Amino acid sequence: MSCIKEGLIQKYIDGETTQKETARIEKHIASCNKCSSRISERKLLAVTMKTTLNKLNESINNVVPFVNPSIRSGRKSVTLIRLSIIAASAACILLFAILLKKWSDVEVEKEIILSNSIENEIDANRTASQQEMTITVISEDGEVTEYQSN
Repeated sequence: MSCIKEGLIQKYIDGETTQKETARIEKHIASCNKCSSRISERKLLAVTMKTTLNKLNESINNVVPFVNPSIRSGRKSVTLIRLSIIAASAACILLFAILLKKWSDVEVEKEIILSNSIENEIDANRTASQQEMTITVISEDGEVTEYQSN
């Protein structure tokens, strides 16, 4: 039996396979360590992503709502808030200046610039490995090399 294709693995992990496909996959992974480890890695990745997204969602829900200072009573509280904002801004600028000085002393041997652009439409029904993709590498000498998938 040939190994399981990537798209079918993702359907299996998502619980979207038919009973016949599920039985065939489970029979295959019982005898194929390669496919079994690929499925285990994908399941671990899925669990990790779900956990991370849930934590992110919890932290977003715990954000303190903005309170307009003009609603608070008394002139002293508005002045205190303004002074706190000014102090926090000054601290951020000072920290940025210190870090900038520290990083300017470090020599950079190579520079890697990552940029992305989407020239082709993305098909939501295809996995990332099935999408058309072009990777352009520009060496220090200015030599351009392109790698294409599909």
